Amino acid sequence: MLEYYKYEAKYLFLEKSKIITLLISQTISIMILPYGLGKISNNDMYSQALSIGLISLAMIIVSIVGGVELGIEFVTKQKIYFELSLPIKMRTLIFGKFFRMGLLNTIVLLYALTLVNLIYLHLGFLKFIIVFIFLLIQTMTLSGISASVSAIIGKSVTAVAVVNSIIIPLLQYLSPIYFPINVFPSILQPIVKINPITHAIEFVREYVLRGIFNAKMLSISALNAMFWFVIGYILLKITIINIWKYKN
Repeated sequence: MLEYYKYEAKYLFLEKSKIITLLISQTISIMILPYGLGKISNNDMYSQALSIGLISLAMIIVSIVGGVELGIEFVTKQKIYFELSLPIKMRTLIFGKFFRMGLLNTIVLLYALTLVNLIYLHLGFLKFIIVFIFLLIQTMTLSGISASVSAIIGKSVTAVAVVNSIIIPLLQYLSPIYFPINVFPSILQPIVKINPITHAIEFVREYVLRGIFNAKMLSISALNAMFWFVIGYILLKITIINIWKYKN
């Protein structure tokens, strides 16, 4: 099992340019957007609130990237064929996929949160760790959604790329990344409220900017993450089994 996880980690780092590109894009958006808009509004708290939203946007992008890669594996099939020939259990193979997605999420999230903290938030160590753990829980939700989508539509590279590219703006713009929920039209507000990204943004903003620790939202987010992880696991298992049957 451990060797397979090492294999997936090595596979992730084979394409260092992908990780570097994600880190550079986050650096540019985090350093420029909150600073500029904060200067225009003459409100440092707005810069802080927006920077927290941009961390959530980073989570969306990175999770979708991981889902697209997974979908491409299902389309091309060669990597899956090789892995199914290894003496490992199906459970280990699926957890390995989530491990690789989680590793990419952790690297980018830790970098984005550290940068935001240094420039805008200035959190103490304990607060930083609590925020990091909560956001990491949210990446489980996003990874489960992205993996589920890729498992369902993983029949062509174009379909995987197009559908996942649609998910990014839906999660991004139907969330309070840029402005509060009450600014949205009333017909859209219920949709914004069930967006998993909304939970992350609202929890962190309340905790960091107002000092309120919302235990209820933390519990809901943890349950949401478990739900999507289980759904993703089931759909990945079905997909991989079907791929193996097709080969045989």
